[in-house]
Amino acid sequence: MKIFNLKEKMHEALKEALKRGLEAFEEAIEIVKTIVKDVRDKGDKAVKIYDKKFSKIANDYEIRVSRSEIDEAYSHVDRDFIEALKTAIDIVRRFHEEEKPRPWIKEIVRGVKVGVLPRPVEIVGLYIPGGRAPYPSTAIMTCIPAKVAGVSKVVACTPPGPDGKLNPYVLVALNESGVDEVYKAGGAQAIAAMAYGTESITKVDVVAGPGNIYVTAAKYLVSNVVGIDVLAGPSELLVIADESADPKLIALDLASQAEHDPLSQIALATTDLRIAKEVVEELKLIAEENLVVGEVLEKHFIVVYGDPKKLVDFANAYAPEHLQLMVSKPEEYINDIGASGILLVGVNSPTALSDYCAGPSHVLPTGKCSRFRSGVSTLTFTKLMHYVEVDELNEEIFRAAIKLAEVEGFKLHAEALRRRLRG
Repeated sequence: MKIFNLKEKMHEALKEALKRGLEAFEEAIEIVKTIVKDVRDKGDKAVKIYDKKFSKIANDYEIRVSRSEIDEAYSHVDRDFIEALKTAIDIVRRFHEEEKPRPWIKEIVRGVKVGVLPRPVEIVGLYIPGGRAPYPSTAIMTCIPAKVAGVSKVVACTPPGPDGKLNPYVLVALNESGVDEVYKAGGAQAIAAMAYGTESITKVDVVAGPGNIYVTAAKYLVSNVVGIDVLAGPSELLVIADESADPKLIALDLASQAEHDPLSQIALATTDLRIAKEVVEELKLIAEENLVVGEVLEKHFIVVYGDPKKLVDFANAYAPEHLQLMVSKPEEYINDIGASGILLVGVNSPTALSDYCAGPSHVLPTGKCSRFRSGVSTLTFTKLMHYVEVDELNEEIFRAAIKLAEVEGFKLHAEALRRRLRG
């Protein structure tokens, strides 16, 4: 943990903060290249070899999940879980129905109508991780945007356990979210299988969903044959707080993201050094009970303090996955914040809520990628097809196009336009 005064050490603070990224990504790519090639060339056989190796599966199993397995999963979950799923699904669906792109066509000059016609991709493949913990929430956060976008077929891969079975909570969540097919496949081999297709696993148009560094490396490697959502690394949270904020809540929110992974990145930016010191003490108390939080606190935690403008400048350069504004006057910050996967405003808008059922997807850009990428949404699964209709020849724009074609040396372009002007 390090503390920086932004008035004096903005450069040093940013240098420290911006060290983060996808740890050992180049090494992971080299390891994953072999897995991707094997799955492309050998299909199901390679998928099983790697899943048995990494998941320690002793017995043979069917890759595609049967209806009876889905039905059995319901016997292992409680009614309250299913009700919680339905609540989350409903609010996530409502958000994505609002942000879904709409078609439009408009005459922008005389005789020329243009527009955008959104079209969903045909088949989407979701990856639901299962390494450190089961993630039924990720089923909701990836499947619902795809379904709202109008995708006709949604499939999902998630890693089996040593017994060759899937986590029942994940399986029920996938079913409740409307996934059409589920496969027992994890890691880089699952990503490759969805990208290239195997005997059991459907080839898809877009792969989406978070995962470890090897999953991320596999997505990178197959991005020339399928669309991908984001190259997501460890979870990140930056909290901007002033003297009005509760140090205990700040610490709890930071710790809640730290518990995801020892590589999680957490940061506090505050106008009040007293708040910073109290948050640090609260985090130390939490770390005594949680080893993962302790590791993050030691290696991946930074505190900065300064005036509001410097905090915003730091936030935009840091470009976190999550940014919480815990200040008395958030309106003084909001318009100037331009880089965050999600902006959570107010004391009652913690990242923990957005991880489950605030509405937006929790699959968000990390590693400074929010400077140029957005989180998973209906747009992840949508193509924006441009539309042009000329129902009246507009001589001005045709002659402009002819001149540009001549400058570029495309005589046939120019003639195709002249012929229409001549009638």
